[in-house]
Amino acid sequence: MEEFEKNTHLFEDEGNYFNNLFEEDDYSYLSVKNCDFKNCILKNMIITDTTFDHCYFTDVLFDHCDFSNAKFEESLIKKCSFKSCKTLGMQVNNSILDHVTYEECMMSYSSFYHTQIKEVHYYSSQLNESFFTNCQIKASFSESDLTMTEIDHTSFKGIDLSSALISGIRITPYDLKGAIIGADQAIDLVPLLGVILK
Repeated sequence: MEEFEKNTHLFEDEGNYFNNLFEEDDYSYLSVKNCDFKNCILKNMIITDTTFDHCYFTDVLFDHCDFSNAKFEESLIKKCSFKSCKTLGMQVNNSILDHVTYEECMMSYSSFYHTQIKEVHYYSSQLNESFFTNCQIKASFSESDLTMTEIDHTSFKGIDLSSALISGIRITPYDLKGAIIGADQAIDLVPLLGVILK
């Protein structure tokens, strides 16, 4: 079994973290630049209102962490898993998410802007009232909540929404074209057409 080194120091600019375990600590209100995290575990961490600028996360497990109002700027998150995390109001800007899973995460009011979302899987996660703006996206939203989510200049062609909640979703017909929905969801999309059901 692989061993991880317990790390009790705050994140530092240009820090390199490999095989580190961060557990049950509060790293809120930090501003961190040019960090590199590889093969790490962050468990029961509070990282609210923290900014990661030009940071790289590879093979990282985030377990029961709170990233509320955290911000990722021009960062890479690759082959990472978020399990039962809270990311309310999190901002991901000009970044890349590559082979990332979010499982049973509370992600309401999150914002993804000019971000490449590649092979990202949202399982049983709450993304209600979130924003996807000018993103390139290839993702799945299995049993996830997209109620009142706003999608702008982000094509959902080929995205399977059939098991997601999409009531009140705000998306243009152009961005919606080619998305996969269930027959019972069609009524949720009628308001987007500007017609009145009789």
